Amino acid sequence: MKMYFICEERGREWWVCDGFLENGFCFGQHICSNPGFAPGDLFYTRVDRKYALKQMFNLKQSSIGDDYQNGLWETFEIRSKADVPQLYHNFITMQEGLKPQYEIYKDLIEKYELQQKTIEGEIVNENDQRTT
Repeated sequence: MKMYFICEERGREWWVCDGFLENGFCFGQHICSNPGFAPGDLFYTRVDRKYALKQMFNLKQSSIGDDYQNGLWETFEIRSKADVPQLYHNFITMQEGLKPQYEIYKDLIEKYELQQKTIEGEIVNENDQRTT
């Protein structure tokens, strides 16, 4: 499944970037100082998002590429309305049908974060017991 990063210039060194899958699913938004950072900021450094996308769409980092500098995606830089790609308009019209998937996505991310907090809490408790 292909990934798209659509980055809108909002001022000097300020871009609002949205990450979409080819099915129109928006998996994240982030403010970047450079559109080239969008893949890392929105996907590669977000373990919770990678977990949720794998669960929902069987999307694996290896299928996108293991290097956020050279992955299999497309980035669009929008500086004016003329720069807005047609696929972005298509993605916008797809959003209503994707609402149930956003709830699942949100739940999966919360589940992952809770698991991480539990694991970190257990590790901390084990360390505390060892030192007392």
